[in-house]
Amino acid sequence: MRGDEVGRTGPTPGAPSEGTWAGVIVGGVMLVLGLFGLAATLLAAVIASESDAVSVSYVGVPLALGGMIAPVAALLVRRQQMTVAVAVPVGCGCATMVAGIVGLVVFFTAIWPSL
Repeated sequence: MRGDEVGRTGPTPGAPSEGTWAGVIVGGVMLVLGLFGLAATLLAAVIASESDAVSVSYVGVPLALGGMIAPVAALLVRRQQMTVAVAVPVGCGCATMVAGIVGLVVFFTAIWPSL
């Protein structure tokens, strides 16, 4: 037996651990930012004009969508390595934000004028 193997009780490097909460915390931060974006959009819809509310929704709605997806993704990959556990919620949240922006642009340019 080599000297570096004596008393080794930890997990094998690179093996999934018991889980990390770092990704869940990042997902929670994105959720809070999403709630702020949602509140700003709702506030603009109540007090501002329709065109101002549309402008604010380009920021608020994608933030809210990304903020809802990130914690779910974080909980799904919590037991992965630290890099994966943090990168997946951020990546899923940002991809959802991009999809939300594209969806809003399509909605406000193609569907909204015909309503």
